[in-house]
Order: sequence, then structure tokens, then C-alpha cells
Amino acid sequence: MAAPNLCKVCRDLEGRFGGRNFASRNIKTNAMTQEKMNVTLAKAEHERAVYTESLRKQGEFFKRSTSSFKGEKKTFHAAEGQLEDPTKMGHTVVAATVSEELKRLMDRALAPYLKDQFSIEATNSAGSARVPFIVDGINMGSLSATELLRLKNILTDENLKNLVANIPVRSDSEIWKASGNEDYEGRDDIFETPLLEGDSFTTITDTEILLDPNIDKEHLPSGYRPITKEVKTTIKRGSYTSQKFSGEWTLRQKQLVQERISKLLSAVIEATKTVNDTPTMEPNLATDKFLGYIFYGNE
Repeated sequence: MAAPNLCKVCRDLEGRFGGRNFASRNIKTNAMTQEKMNVTLAKAEHERAVYTESLRKQGEFFKRSTSSFKGEKKTFHAAEGQLEDPTKMGHTVVAATVSEELKRLMDRALAPYLKDQFSIEATNSAGSARVPFIVDGINMGSLSATELLRLKNILTDENLKNLVANIPVRSDSEIWKASGNEDYEGRDDIFETPLLEGDSFTTITDTEILLDPNIDKEHLPSGYRPITKEVKTTIKRGSYTSQKFSGEWTLRQKQLVQERISKLLSAVIEATKTVNDTPTMEPNLATDKFLGYIFYGNE
């Protein structure tokens, strides 16, 4: 039987699925999805360096730049005849939020490295015994012993521990709610305190001379020192408002991350015990022939 005409087959497929470049599109798609191992290895080596440095820098940013996660808006309206009070005026915008920073970190550094690293591990451990890795009902895959070891190293990384330990946390002594301020439109992870409003007062002190009925003020004795008293008057300087904003997490959110890491590590240890209980297989290498060839050649 004659081989089918390839061009005719392609034309038939083009007609059925629409598109003159059907065959070429499939070739390109396969090439994109089947990345060669040497390419993935090269990428992973660079991504590992980026991953480590990004974790370290993010932890340092959380620790040293806590002011970036705080904001405050203060206004002051002076009363008639009074000067403005600069200490009650100002506007500091929340420059960063914990959620924004973590998403950027995951997208740019963590996810690319983990994807390629575990692709390499999956390739290297093809055919190895695997166990389901399930935590809190979430099935995260079926992993081999080498993949579980890699996961353990990731979870115990000091840079990851420092990052989580340094996550900025807002005060629990204040009331917070999701912010509706127009300055933060589109940023759902900004929180605010209730608007504080009030009047500002100041006290003016004057000195008043008291009259002595026993002294003729027209003929004061030499060295006379009048009796005085201080008179204090309270006046209104103006009205003020104050409101705080935060892109920080709550202490509970931070604690939950630490708890989840601990759960993952415990699950890795248990899964490793299970996979290590799997009976070993016979080696694929004929070791006697291998050694014999080294020392005796083809004899």
C-alpha cells in the first residue's frame, strides 16, 4: 500500500481545523513545550542564584523598610486669626504592602526556580518510587525521594525563615478595616484606622499686677515690688483630622505562614519515611561485566 501523500494530509487537517499554518503551528507548539534538559539546567542554575538573592533581599527589605508599609494623612484648619500648625499637617502614602511584595517575589524569582528545578528532579527521578504529597487535603503532587529532599532543603532555607520572621505586622492595639480611601483605589490590601477628628487648643499666659489698696500708686515707696499673678487663657487654634494607613499583615497572618511551613516540613519527613520503605529494585547496570571490562577488557 502506497504511503499517504503528506501534503494532502496536511491540507485535509487545515480544512477541518481552520488555518493554513496548521502543521507549522503544531511543530512550533511542540518545540515550545518540550524544552531540552540542557536548557532547563542552564536556566535553573541562574534562577537558583536569583532565588537565593531575592529571598535574602526581601527579608532585609521587610526588616529595614518598615516605614514603607505605613501611611498617615493629617489635616489642619486654622481658626480665624491663628497660624497653621505644621505638626498636625502631612500626607505619607503607603509605598508597599506585604501582599504586593510577596506576589512580586513569587512571580519573578520563586516560581520560575521551583518550576525548573522540579522539572529537573522529575526527569532525573523518572521511574523512581513516588508517594502522594498531601497537606491539609491539598494534593501537591506525587514525589520521589530526591524531590522530597529538595523540598526539605527549600523549607529549611535560612533566607526563607528570615523573610517570614521579618514580615511587617501592624499594631493589634488599633482598630483596622479595609481602606476605602481614594489614594488607594485598586489596592485591596491597604487597611485604615477610623478618622480621628478634634480641635486644637493652646494656652496663653499673661502677667497681671494686683493693686494694693494700702499703697498710693501716685507715690510708690522706693524699691516697691508690686504683687503679680499669672492669668492663663485657653484659645482654639483650629481643627484637625488624622488617619493611619497600613500595608502590613496582622500577627495572625504571619503566624499562619510559619505554621504552614512547619506542616509542610512534617509532611515531607513523613512522606520520605514512606518512600524509603519501598523495596529496592535490581540494578540496571550489569556490575560484574562493568568491573570486568575495566580490569580485564573483553576477556
